Amino acid sequence: MIRKTTYNLIIIIISAFLLSSCEENNVKVDNSLANDYKYFPLNVGSWIIYDVEDINIDEPSEVFDTSYYQIKEFVDFSFTDETQSEAYRINRYIRQDASSSWEIKDVWTAQLINNAAQRVEENIRYVKLSFPLIINKTWNGNLYNMLNTLNEFKYEITQLDINDVINNISFDSVLMVTQVVDTSLIHKNYSFEKYAKNIGLVYKKEIKILSNQSGFDPSVPIEQRIKTGTIFTLQISDYGNK
Repeated sequence: MIRKTTYNLIIIIISAFLLSSCEENNVKVDNSLANDYKYFPLNVGSWIIYDVEDINIDEPSEVFDTSYYQIKEFVDFSFTDETQSEAYRINRYIRQDASSSWEIKDVWTAQLINNAAQRVEENIRYVKLSFPLIINKTWNGNLYNMLNTLNEFKYEITQLDINDVINNISFDSVLMVTQVVDTSLIHKNYSFEKYAKNIGLVYKKEIKILSNQSGFDPSVPIEQRIKTGTIFTLQISDYGNK
């Protein structure tokens, strides 16, 4: 039998633990970082249209395909997730070109929580940005890898608060996050994203290519001797709010 004093002590410890947990969960964002959060705005009704170029190469199968299409991301509504944190539903649409109708492609979510910008893409949660934003800052973009099969991703802020022109649109404050850098003479895995203040993601590049393992000229860039691979480019075309 548990003595009364021991029982009371257990209750106090449990109560303190629960209070601490609640307090920790209630710390969502740091208001002092409001200016940094502008790189990852989440406003219901806002939308961005992207132009996409998707290249797929498989030389042995004589596949040399390039697809062009558009993606639209629309912040539909906010909700409280399973951790009692505010999150936003992002409806993603696809169409062939400006003369075609939008069709629903998938639904992602995004949120600002614990000084990080997170997105759930294809059921995988990524830490897109880590605040405060500091040049050369690194973090694990796949922090929640215990929930998927991906390895640790060392994300790094390689540009910050620069002027940039993307798809003929000028931006006065852009940051670049380098996500994957893995290259050799026979392969190249490289990806990065760019974010503009008050808009969000404005550019994305993913390169995954493989060259011949023998009989190649190392002075020729790997992009000119691709055996198999994909090159995906997404860049902003238009944006607004409803």
